[in-house]
Amino acid sequence: MLREPSARVSKSYFRAPLRGIIDSDGENDDGNYTWDDESPVEDEDPDLDEEGPPPPEPLFDGALLTAVGGVGSIASGVIDAKVLKAMSTDGRSAPVTHEPYDYLQQPYVTRDDGDRQREYPGLYSGAYGPTSRALNAATTASGAFFYFVQPRLWEDIAEASNHYFQEKLDERAQGQYEKQVAREPKRPGYKKKTVEVIRNELQTLPDITARELCVFVGLLIARAIAPNKEKLGNHWKTTDEGGIPRGCFGKFMTRDRFMHL
Repeated sequence: MLREPSARVSKSYFRAPLRGIIDSDGENDDGNYTWDDESPVEDEDPDLDEEGPPPPEPLFDGALLTAVGGVGSIASGVIDAKVLKAMSTDGRSAPVTHEPYDYLQQPYVTRDDGDRQREYPGLYSGAYGPTSRALNAATTASGAFFYFVQPRLWEDIAEASNHYFQEKLDERAQGQYEKQVAREPKRPGYKKKTVEVIRNELQTLPDITARELCVFVGLLIARAIAPNKEKLGNHWKTTDEGGIPRGCFGKFMTRDRFMHL
């Protein structure tokens, strides 16, 4: 019997949902565009495990452990070649076969709905299938997408993203500082900023909003279907760049804001 999906959306699931999904080729000279690979997800509900307890961890044969000198030798990957060569000729057990159950040998008989209802009295027997509203939304790809991604969900994602940004603020500032330190000797006249200055600049960034997330996803889709694989930052060029027309993405979101998201 199918478990009814929960209407509650975990905010931790959407923590940093938009980081690490695009290349960092749009990074500017100050190293302001970085993405964190961490995307913590809440542990799954143990009650959802309907397969029973996990199987016991397989153990090595005692004779093998004695021959190689213990589990430590196996874990290190250093095993005597003579032991491995001997395993090719001995130490193998005879295969064990099992006869199939008798009921599996019987011809298949279709069961009627009454049998299922008698075995599972609480089984749903009413009308089923997609609702008319869902069918109408599914006439277009965008309609199907926004049917499931409701406005409240966008707000939850934005709230979780802002919370994640604050959690990683010190780490992000330190990462940008290290990039600037490495860049300073390569570019005459370039002066690195202090970690505190970088951190203060990051704190002045406005919070992410649900509307910005919608625009961000839309631009990602446009990027995916664009007939080129050039640098991401070229979408904000003020002149035509290869197959990318000028001024497309800039009409909806600035490059710096896009990279921040």
